[in-house]
Amino acid sequence: MARVSNDITLQQLRYFIEVATEGSMSAAADLLYVSQPTMSAAMKDLETRIGRPLFTRSARGVVLTVDGVEFLGYARQVVEQVSLLEQRYVGRQASRRLLGVSAQHYSFAVEAFVRMVEGAAADEYEFSLRETRTWDIIEDVRTLRSEVGILYRNDFNKQVLGKLLRDAGVVFTPLFVAEPHIFVSRRNPIAARERATLADLEDLPRLTFDQGANNSFYLAEEILSTMSSKREIRVSGQRPPGRRGPSRPSRRAARRSARRRTPPRRSRPRSGYRAAKRRPGRSRASAARTVRRGGSRGRRSACRGARSGAPWRGR
Repeated sequence: MARVSNDITLQQLRYFIEVATEGSMSAAADLLYVSQPTMSAAMKDLETRIGRPLFTRSARGVVLTVDGVEFLGYARQVVEQVSLLEQRYVGRQASRRLLGVSAQHYSFAVEAFVRMVEGAAADEYEFSLRETRTWDIIEDVRTLRSEVGILYRNDFNKQVLGKLLRDAGVVFTPLFVAEPHIFVSRRNPIAARERATLADLEDLPRLTFDQGANNSFYLAEEILSTMSSKREIRVSGQRPPGRRGPSRPSRRAARRSARRRTPPRRSRPRSGYRAAKRRPGRSRASAARTVRRGGSRGRRSACRGARSGAPWRGR
């Protein structure tokens, strides 16, 4: 008897990542150009192979279970490592340099990244800079999506971040100690001062970056995050999971919009009355009288005219 393999395929991992990203098997199948039954069967087979459910299924889509969330991290690590191997050794020169950096929203990180790219001596390279949330930075480094993560640590969040980093197996290396500073318009009177107090900032809007589902004072990238502000502007530079590059849900929405713009086929009327009813300037009674006067020949002509799309003039 032939032995059944329990090996998980790379294709199943790619399917799984796409389903987890989209939150829908039909949407993932659409993006990967496979049928929805094929995608569902692949996910069922994957869950059978590992012996535990990865999704909670409902009419609205799928949601990762606790095991599914953990499995997703390992799946991404495997797929991205395979991608790195293919980029470096399959039809590529060995001089190609690869580096990914995930960072909070800091201008110095962008400037350092630009200097690094300008100083690259290789003929080919691939660098990536991802500005994202604190939790996602740790996850990016843990799953090797990025080799380096840049985040803010102080005495307030030191213990919490330290535990998250230890649990993720990530090492924190201090770069420098930053003095507190603020960003204001050059036309603002505060810009002409050497120093500003909290009282000076009390009536100004405060800009903060949203940390998503893992929102916490300890994960904030701004100082004094526990203090309230009269005018708060919360910015989210992150869209739902999965969501790299152009928005995939927006591509599906564009396809749905294109289908809506396609003019519907004209339905075929079932009687001469409906065809006569469409003629401008005629009432219901007038249209009915026209059909009765035309007899059976008039009704057949009305149906033929409606089927061909030509206007029916009547007898």
